[in-house]
Amino acid sequence: LYEMLTGEKPYVADTPMGVIYHHANALIPRLPTAVAHLQPLLDELLAKRAGDRPASAAEIVKRIEELLNRAAA
Repeated sequence: LYEMLTGEKPYVADTPMGVIYHHANALIPRLPTAVAHLQPLLDELLAKRAGDRPASAAEIVKRIEELLNRAAA
């Protein structure tokens, strides 16, 4: 999602292990202002603990619809 919205990878490093390290330890990247309303979804998708991430694709779709509806209101 981050890459789709920004055109950049969320974590960058010189080696694949460095990228893995960032995924596990770095702060979740912030979205630009234009799409900041989707930050709560990104935070869930990139949560460090599996239990904090959506459990299914259907749950992700529901979250996207909720956030887009709020943004349109």
